[in-house]
Amino acid sequence: MGPVDAASPPVTPGGYRRRMGSAEIITVSVFITRPWLLLQAPLTVEQVYLNAREILAGSTGGSVIS
Repeated sequence: MGPVDAASPPVTPGGYRRRMGSAEIITVSVFITRPWLLLQAPLTVEQVYLNAREILAGSTGGSVIS
């Protein structure tokens, strides 16, 4: 067999972008809308979701999302 001509594009270091998961998106949205939480101790998962639920409830006209 002869050499294989693989015309694949070169992979640049750091060129791969990982997609954000739903937990990361929720955490980022909480910190964007409530930046003062960054000054406190690290939030627990429950605190992040509680804040996200309050933010969403305010943006959806007051309906509670559970």
